[in-house]
Amino acid sequence: MGRLLRELTPFASGFHRLGAELRHRRLSRELSQEQLGDLIHHSGALVSKVEKAERRPGLEFCRLADEALGTDGVLTRLWHAAAPPPDAATPPPKTAPAVDDIAEASLRWAEDVSDAVEVICRMWRSEMDRRTLLASSAWASTAFITPLHAWLADKPDVLAGRAGRLIGQAEVDTLWTMSVSFADADNQLGGGYARPTLIYYLDTVVRPLLVHGDYTERIGREALAATARLCDVCGGMSFDSADHGSAQRYYIQALRLAHASGNRALAAKILSDMAKQAQHLGNADQALQLATAGYDAGLRGGSPTTAARCAAMQGRAHALRGDSAAAARSRLLAEKTLDVEASETEPVWIRFFTPVELTNEAMYMAADLGQYREVRHVAPIIMKNSDGMQRRRMRSTATLAHGYLSGKDTDVDHACELLTSILPGLPSMRSASVHNRVNDVRRGLIPYRDRPSVRHVESLYEHTLTTAAV
Repeated sequence: MGRLLRELTPFASGFHRLGAELRHRRLSRELSQEQLGDLIHHSGALVSKVEKAERRPGLEFCRLADEALGTDGVLTRLWHAAAPPPDAATPPPKTAPAVDDIAEASLRWAEDVSDAVEVICRMWRSEMDRRTLLASSAWASTAFITPLHAWLADKPDVLAGRAGRLIGQAEVDTLWTMSVSFADADNQLGGGYARPTLIYYLDTVVRPLLVHGDYTERIGREALAATARLCDVCGGMSFDSADHGSAQRYYIQALRLAHASGNRALAAKILSDMAKQAQHLGNADQALQLATAGYDAGLRGGSPTTAARCAAMQGRAHALRGDSAAAARSRLLAEKTLDVEASETEPVWIRFFTPVELTNEAMYMAADLGQYREVRHVAPIIMKNSDGMQRRRMRSTATLAHGYLSGKDTDVDHACELLTSILPGLPSMRSASVHNRVNDVRRGLIPYRDRPSVRHVESLYEHTLTTAAV
């Protein structure tokens, strides 16, 4: 198996769009970065940096790349759309972030609650002060193991007394309300949309409550649970922005705070999110361990809906392994565990996991297993039932389009029709997962590039990119 390509974020800026399109065109011609570099008289390392938007290319670079890749000037037009006007002020160069241990400390399970609070507050402050410190940290393949073992050990936490401004139920309720608002924004417009605002809220509002607040033990544990949920949302936003190092660190610290709060159901939700990230990055064994622990925690925490989601994540892990029988058993377990009648009594943060959402996860299992008829059968159900979840609708539409290009009975024109239906919403969708799924479909269309429907898709896609870059 080849090395996984780093996920790109074309929604971040005009030059990010240019880099993503350069990669797409290069892969379409089955060229390595070094081979393209040879053709345009530049190094493969520079091609890599341009694709990841770590370097802004010159206009001549884009012209040469257009010629080598036969793009009819697409990259040059994207360069003009992304380049600042001649009289624009040049921003001062960024200074390198100060080196400290927060990137490493945020991967650890703090023994004491006060230490855990200190770590998470330093994470927020570091992002506010230096912004790139956590983002430059890579995902560590074994970093989930220690927190998982610590969670399973279930050592109780003691909250120490505090002195400061009295914090009551109203403040805690507001934290929960804000977590719902941020999660809704994430579902509608993707992880890159509201993440900076969430970090600002965590640092300026939540941090003073945790550090300087005075509260009873009950209020203290509820405040920790609400903070854990906000960190879980932040982890999901980071994940969807392809910032997997930050996502992993926020998930670990969210689980630590959930443990201190005593909220097993919330911990189960976080474990399922960790499992989803591990599965996405190709670590099926770790995903299965996390999801299994989450299933047990969900049942013990009195949340069958959360346990059902964990069972679905078990199925995703089995599908990644290519084990269709085990994936089917996990899906059945999720269906049996999901208590629809109890949904109104479930925590608000798991009510999204309805039978439709379970069907959504089953669709991805089928896609991973190459069961394209099943994808074609269930995807329309998901697309029709995604009100308030724009990202899910666009991802399922792109997955269905890819399904029509795979296996037997391909339908290229229908795949193009599906992709065309979501392209107008692409500029506002700040989700790496959506943009990458769209490009997966575009690569699947390469063998049919001369068809009118494919040419129309490519023309509309270029128009969408160049318009968004202005």
